[in-house]
Amino acid sequence: MVSTSLPIDVDGDKTSDADKGFETTTEQNISYRPNPPSSEPTDTDKGFETTPDQNDSYSTNAPSSNTTDIDGRFETTLDQDIFYPTDAPRSGWFFEAFHYLQVNLGPQFEALVTLWVAFERKNNWRNPYRLAGFPADKTPTVLLLWKKNSRRPLPEVEQSGLCSPDFVAQTWAWWASLQPKWRSIDEEGRPLPFSEFGGDMARLETHGKNGWLCLLVCVKWWGKGLQNTIFDDRESHLNDWLAIIADMQKMLQKLVG
Repeated sequence: MVSTSLPIDVDGDKTSDADKGFETTTEQNISYRPNPPSSEPTDTDKGFETTPDQNDSYSTNAPSSNTTDIDGRFETTLDQDIFYPTDAPRSGWFFEAFHYLQVNLGPQFEALVTLWVAFERKNNWRNPYRLAGFPADKTPTVLLLWKKNSRRPLPEVEQSGLCSPDFVAQTWAWWASLQPKWRSIDEEGRPLPFSEFGGDMARLETHGKNGWLCLLVCVKWWGKGLQNTIFDDRESHLNDWLAIIADMQKMLQKLVG
């Protein structure tokens, strides 16, 4: 039996921008302190919408949660604030991406985001040149569309998430295609569990807006889809989502060191 659930969307004040596209919710237990940036961040590749206020402190502990089950959907109340890293840039791609990933999807997703922050910190918050990133081969169709559209919103995805069988299968297939050669893949095309790491992790050493961020965006959309869809076998759908999070966490933790 799974002990962690997913939340129903939290109502809150939303900001939107037709040119930038990403929609963020301010009521997500994000704490802020005074002295926000004097102006909105900019980026050569627009698309992330940001909240003008931000915090200059960051907690690395995964949040705890209280969970309930409502009509086949999942509700979680996080008990801990999420803070913006003190050493991260106050504008630009990481600032925008961090706020886009601030959704209430439970402690497993928050822990994955925490590892991603550590990974980007290790790479000095740099965004490589425009075309750098994971190979396009096997990338989920909706993610390609989103990127091709300069990361402007896909209204249905932004509002309700996405957990269709095709998207779930494509996300797993993309994740499997990015694995080091020493990882085995099962008959369903998913990475098999392992006890010891091999040597080469270069295929996953991809930071910036076209790297791990895109994986986390897919996990976010998938999680939001689970929030907004009623399933008879909801536990099996939730377990599948948690399984890919756990596998990503294991590999990302190795990269962080």
